[in-house]
Amino acid sequence: MTGVPFFNFPAFFAAQIKLEKRGYRVINPAQMDQAAGFNPATDKVTKPMMMDIIKRDLDGVLKADMIAMLPGWEKSKGAQAELAVATWAGIPALPYLP
Repeated sequence: MTGVPFFNFPAFFAAQIKLEKRGYRVINPAQMDQAAGFNPATDKVTKPMMMDIIKRDLDGVLKADMIAMLPGWEKSKGAQAELAVATWAGIPALPYLP
């Protein structure tokens, strides 16, 4: 999430840990970005990088059985787009409850 310190990666990883402990298999967009070489502490998002992020994130949404919306998702253009795609594809979305 642009505009949030460290692109909100700490919240994504904390949610992943809790959801996996509950038995869910998690597709974590922050983890995908890190695996692609993005460092939230030092990197700036360029337009080509943003296009890659969007493609990865939407591919993750379309592979999901359900998506969990982290607190503050309403302020994120990306999360709003992911929710719209999930809704369009008939994939349920639930608020993440820590």
